[in-house]
Amino acid sequence: MKLNHLSLPTAHPAELADFFVSYFDFVITRQKSDCSMIALTYDGFDLVIQASGAGGGSYPKDFHFGFILGDMEQVQAAHARLKLLEINKVGQIVHGGRGAQFFVTGPDGINIEIACHI
Repeated sequence: MKLNHLSLPTAHPAELADFFVSYFDFVITRQKSDCSMIALTYDGFDLVIQASGAGGGSYPKDFHFGFILGDMEQVQAAHARLKLLEINKVGQIVHGGRGAQFFVTGPDGINIEIACHI
């Protein structure tokens, strides 16, 4: 079985889509004219961003999804790149039993993990 897509509800679909295009190199593949649904892809992974209505799009505190990189050098390069792009919330790189990781907080408080396994 293969994961088909991840759907993220948000009160601001265009802003969240722009975040993934600008900072994570996603490409928009489909978009409703009112931006209530925007489909993006990157490296065979599909991300669907959908309007949730006013006040929607809040994620639970510990909700996140992650991107895996090949090694520590790639994690450090991604961390440096995101900090240079002046994203407001880029966490520090943390080393643990599984490898190294850091988190980025995007629009609507979505947390994204960037990691490598060691």
